[in-house]
Amino acid sequence: MKLVSTQLSYFFSDNTVRRNVRALLKYVAFVAVVVVVFAELFHLIMVHVEEQE
Repeated sequence: MKLVSTQLSYFFSDNTVRRNVRALLKYVAFVAVVVVVFAELFHLIMVHVEEQE
């Protein structure tokens, strides 16, 4: 049975894999930021609408 650390070291030894994982992490971070921004905007809009009623 192979250890997880051995598998990860083999997996990340390839430059293409590292570049792809880095791009994936950047994309996930971007999507998370977009979700947070839209959630905050929705919250602010709802507060503004509730004050007018």
